[in-house]
Amino acid sequence: MAKQKIIPQNIKKLAKKLENDTGLDNFVICGGILINLLLSKKINYRDIDINIKGLNKKKINECKKHLTRNGYKIIQEPRKYIIYKNKRAILMQANKDNLKLDLAFLKNPESVGHYNIDTLCLKYPSFELIDNHKSLEGVKTKNIQLIINKNNEDPFILFSRLIYLCSKYNISLSSKKTKSIINEINYNISKGKNTKEYRSLISSIFRTISYSKHKSKLVKQIFRSKILIKIFPELNNSLEVISQSKILLKKLEKIDSVEYLILFFGRNLIENDIKSFAKIIYSLKKRVWDNKDYEKISKRLLTTSE
Repeated sequence: MAKQKIIPQNIKKLAKKLENDTGLDNFVICGGILINLLLSKKINYRDIDINIKGLNKKKINECKKHLTRNGYKIIQEPRKYIIYKNKRAILMQANKDNLKLDLAFLKNPESVGHYNIDTLCLKYPSFELIDNHKSLEGVKTKNIQLIINKNNEDPFILFSRLIYLCSKYNISLSSKKTKSIINEINYNISKGKNTKEYRSLISSIFRTISYSKHKSKLVKQIFRSKILIKIFPELNNSLEVISQSKILLKKLEKIDSVEYLILFFGRNLIENDIKSFAKIIYSLKKRVWDNKDYEKISKRLLTTSE
């Protein structure tokens, strides 16, 4: 087990702030924020993942009340979720100013990640850093590996994380190694598109592209990787058109919201594709915690095509 004995002060300060804000004295910080801080990157973090041991309703409610007293708004009420197909969890999201906390209450808070580069976690209050799969090394060398059995997770979730992580750490989606992961996951797709996992993937793709500082590069890589051919051919067709146009790629770089991004992709489709594209966007309205009016967006797509 790889451990880092000396934890930087910026991480210790963050952990103590989280204790004060949540009222929790025992938790695990995970996600990209640890990697960014350990690599001494200057970041204005806006999203922190926190795992808490146990599914105790009293603890969850006390945490919720504590967050509210400290000025946080609960943007996603506690909801049931299944991790790795069979591990129960309760998820909750809270927001204050530009900071969002993603809290997960589960049996084993250290059981995180699908790929080697998203498994790093820090236990509080012991400040024990756990890097069993060499996340830091993977980020530095741009080496991404699937570390769980692909049969133990929904393939749409695996695709969602792959696209997000490659974008975040500037790892090529169209490299030979990444394509082999894509092919491995693709082979396992059997479900249809009317699932919460599929909607999660589609929502994640739009968010990832929207947040990217290099949208043109990312869109080209997604298209070249052929990751969308089977799961979202309509969007794949739009990316093909956009990837071949310098004018459209320039326009893409200026888009800063998910809503406008979806409309932009829709406007670069043939009529038949727009209708099926709009139908998929409409289905996202079930994701109320996204805080997006997907029904309105889908109607605008159809109006534009007429």
